[in-house]
Amino acid sequence: MRFFKDLKAFRKLLKLPSSHRQIVFYSEGTAYWAHFRSIIRHLAVTLGQQITYVTSDPKDPGYTDPIPNVEGICIGEGLFRNMWFQLLKAKIFVLTVPDLGNSELKRSKFSVHYVYMFHSIVSTHMIYNKRAFDNYDTIFCAGPHHVAEIRETERIYNLPPKQLIEHGYGRLDEIISEQPNKAQPHFSKETVSKTILIAPTWGPQGLIETGKACGLIGNLLNEGFEVILRPHPETLKRAGPCFDKTINLFDEHPAFNEERDVTSTKSLIQADLMLSDWSGAALEYALGYGKPVLFVDTERKVKNIDYENYENLPLEDIIRNTIGAILSQDRFCEVAQVARELIARNKPGGYTHSPETYVYNVGNSAKVAAEWLLKNISEIKVE
Repeated sequence: MRFFKDLKAFRKLLKLPSSHRQIVFYSEGTAYWAHFRSIIRHLAVTLGQQITYVTSDPKDPGYTDPIPNVEGICIGEGLFRNMWFQLLKAKIFVLTVPDLGNSELKRSKFSVHYVYMFHSIVSTHMIYNKRAFDNYDTIFCAGPHHVAEIRETERIYNLPPKQLIEHGYGRLDEIISEQPNKAQPHFSKETVSKTILIAPTWGPQGLIETGKACGLIGNLLNEGFEVILRPHPETLKRAGPCFDKTINLFDEHPAFNEERDVTSTKSLIQADLMLSDWSGAALEYALGYGKPVLFVDTERKVKNIDYENYENLPLEDIIRNTIGAILSQDRFCEVAQVARELIARNKPGGYTHSPETYVYNVGNSAKVAAEWLLKNISEIKVE
């Protein structure tokens, strides 16, 4: 059944009129809608621009919940998606996929202007592959660190300069904008002193995949904390058994809950502190809510071993002591004590660091991106 649905979508995409191919977005799945929606709504609703939103996930809100002037199409993840990428005819193609051209997703054989948009505030040169952004024409940079890193990459590898736009980070804008009206939801039936949100990264070194989350959760629950486990979508996809094992250990505990929907802000609002490792979610939480993060000092998430040759240090490394504290692995038994100290030190209104220090156009990134895209439609030629 999926095969025929994807074939139908593929044919529909090839027949799109020119008006629907001016600006095309591609989403890998539901979790990425949170990064696209503010730009798409500004483009389609505020500016009245017709766009096409293509997703690989039939549950993606950008596909299931119609927006005026947005053509939503689900293409799946297989052969037809990959073929469509190579046959795409569009003026501007916006996506959050690193390693374009280095994986099964290739650039089109036609003239298309490719725009990369970050789905994390973390740096470009440690957790991403060395050539992750080489095949993009324009990069929407979340903050000054992205500009500095990409320019240094171009110098190191003698690459042609890309167009770098001081964009910002829509997910952070939404988090901040919700602050005045946020409710205080609770997961559990019982009220406990403080709530810890555990939101680790994915991969072999992640807290869930290594089993280290189990010991931390057990310690926190025993010390009277309420604990919410929020797995990365890639953990659910690639390491489901590890996650299930963790859940099964604590599922009956009245103060333990899970949240699988990373587009929700429910757990972020409720938590007094986040426990993480190298996840970009920690930066969103700290900068958006002004709450502390306790970083478990696990093995670094490194996909580019050349990052040590850079003068620019990874933001997710240097910011750790600014937005919280680091818990060494030999102090796991002290996690509850350190968490209490961090929460107690958190002043009313949050930590004193400002999101504007790290991120462009706070509160205005959707407008900046949408207006750039609209302006450049007329300046980009398509075969």
